Amino acid sequence: MAWKGKAAHVPGDDALRHFLVCAQTLSFTRAAERLRISQPALSQKIAKLETSVNAQLFERTTRGLKLTRAGKRLRDELAEPFARIDQVLASFLDAAGVRQDEISMASVHTLYSYLLPHLLQAFSAEHPDVSFQMRAGSSQEVVKLVTDGSVDFGILYGNLLTDERVDTEHLYTERIVAAFSEDIPQASSLLNHRILPVETPLLLFPRAFALRRLVDRAFRGEVLNIRAEIDTLDAMLSAATLGLGVCMVPECVPVASRFPNMRTVSLANPPLRREVVLVRRPRFPPRPLLASFLHAIRDAATRLDTP
Repeated sequence: MAWKGKAAHVPGDDALRHFLVCAQTLSFTRAAERLRISQPALSQKIAKLETSVNAQLFERTTRGLKLTRAGKRLRDELAEPFARIDQVLASFLDAAGVRQDEISMASVHTLYSYLLPHLLQAFSAEHPDVSFQMRAGSSQEVVKLVTDGSVDFGILYGNLLTDERVDTEHLYTERIVAAFSEDIPQASSLLNHRILPVETPLLLFPRAFALRRLVDRAFRGEVLNIRAEIDTLDAMLSAATLGLGVCMVPECVPVASRFPNMRTVSLANPPLRREVVLVRRPRFPPRPLLASFLHAIRDAATRLDTP
């Protein structure tokens, strides 16, 4: 159906930026919150923009906004040029000593417990004015925060990631190990043969967690003796150190230094590995401060990669 509007004037920079935020969030409510304007005012601005370009840019639905073909084309044409403009301005501000002091990120909970703290400490030492906005959630929640523009980037596990709305970059492959108290009856078999004896009590994340899904796939067809489902890594390790069962954790987690009676072993069958990836919105080059932090993440990832 043809759009009935009539072009009135060339839209300004603000109108186009407001459109891009709406295109990222697909919600007038979330876009208005990010832009710090009222929702009615934003709706009016988008309506005026549609009149200016003589095209309907969004379909308004009960579930939010949906880009039309014209809206997708305008988004694709504008995203990279505006991102580059912001990058140039950020470079000038950085060179002039103006503080560019916020980096926002999202990650699955587990990575916050062992990967990111050291990176944040080192980067903050080099950039004392920087502040971080950090969000944690499931893999799906991390992707949503990235796609709607709530955060600059996300880090998650890529084994099950198929979302085409984000650019995905491999960071490293990590080995998953069995962690257990040296006092449990199964300790000898685990240490000497690297196998999980039948009926070994397990402490696992709930089924919604990516690591739990990895374990379920690896032991498909076997009946697992799941003693407890625990939703935080610290609580799981605390239970394991008391001899309540065996848990599966990333090899990078410093188990032995935190729990002297704990041991870890990489299982021979089945071997457990997963990919850690970085996700960003397409066509949005990072500003200088963010680019520096992403470089630090990539540098740390090369030291963690498992063949």
